Amino acid sequence: MWVRIVSEVVIFILIVVTIKYIFKFMNNKNSKNKSSIEKNVHKALKKDEFDIYLQPKYNPESQCIVGAEGLARWNNRNNDAVSPEVFIPILERNKDIVKLDMYMFEEACKIISRWSKNNVSLVPISINISKITMSENDNFVIDLKNIIKNMI
Repeated sequence: MWVRIVSEVVIFILIVVTIKYIFKFMNNKNSKNKSSIEKNVHKALKKDEFDIYLQPKYNPESQCIVGAEGLARWNNRNNDAVSPEVFIPILERNKDIVKLDMYMFEEACKIISRWSKNNVSLVPISINISKITMSENDNFVIDLKNIIKNMI
C-alpha cells in the first residue's frame, strides 16, 4: 500500500515539475517576444493586420445559432498568431485599444450588413469594448452611431 502511495506522489511531483518547466519556458518566450510585439502592434493597427473571428453562440434547446462573439485576432506579418492576452494589455497601456475597439465594432457591422444584403438570417454579434475606450473616447456613442449610419 505504501509503495502505491509513494509512487503516486512521485508521479504527481513529476507532473508538477513538468508543468512548472513548460510555464517557465513559455514565460521566457513571451518576454523575449514582448518587446518585438510592443514595437509592431502600433504598425499592425495601421496595416489592418487584425481580423474579427466569430465564435458562434449555440442554443441546445432550439438547436440554433443564436448569436456570435466577435473576437480580435492579430495575424502578424510573420504569419504568427499573437494571443489577445499579449496584445490587449499593450494596447490598453498606450490607449490604442480605442482604435481596435472601434475597428472591431465596424467589422461586426460590416458582417451584419453583408448578411442582410445576402438574405442570411441575422443574429447579434457581441464584441468586447474596453473600459478605456468608453472612458477615454468622449465621442464614443457618436462614433458608434456614425459607424452604424455608414453601414445603412
